[in-house]
Amino acid sequence: MREYTLYLTFKCNWKCSYCITDTHNQIEPQDIIEKIKDIENDSFVSISGGEPGLASEETVRLTFELLTKKNCKIHLNTNGTFLKKFPQYLDYVHTISYHCFADEVNPFFRRFPELEYKMDYVITVTDQMMDNLETFFKINQDIKFSVFSADMIINKDGLVNNFLSKKNILLIYSKYKVYINQDSLDKLFGKCVTSITQLK
Repeated sequence: MREYTLYLTFKCNWKCSYCITDTHNQIEPQDIIEKIKDIENDSFVSISGGEPGLASEETVRLTFELLTKKNCKIHLNTNGTFLKKFPQYLDYVHTISYHCFADEVNPFFRRFPELEYKMDYVITVTDQMMDNLETFFKINQDIKFSVFSADMIINKDGLVNNFLSKKNILLIYSKYKVYINQDSLDKLFGKCVTSITQLK
């Protein structure tokens, strides 16, 4: 099965310090339609952004109509905005990555019990977020989260973004692994295998 990523918009209503998406760029609906024409039937298509829930309803409607006609499996990446704004399209979505935690505890985080059978709760962690992580996990302790480390990026001005240090990766492993799904643990701590073995 062929896999594609389709960006509906680069606009976002969050300002994550680790984001690498250029939110100044804009996408025209006609550009999206042209990209969908190149997608093969029966493909796996990941809808992303920015936040796809900030795309126009016309863009969302056309996207789902065209992908459904091509019998594509649709995956959605969202911070929850799409889930609240466009619930009428969620029956066409096969899987969801719900980015539910940002630099501060997300006051808008809510559960969607009717969607949990196809939902992955996702957190990208930075060093600055460590103080809020324990509270967030304990409030939502029945969820197994997918946790990713924000990578270090140096921009053209030589400035380093907010990232997750190996020290805090190991802290997460030793303190919070009960809240994290196994696939995520394997990916998150792959760079620290030797150190993690010593912690066991």
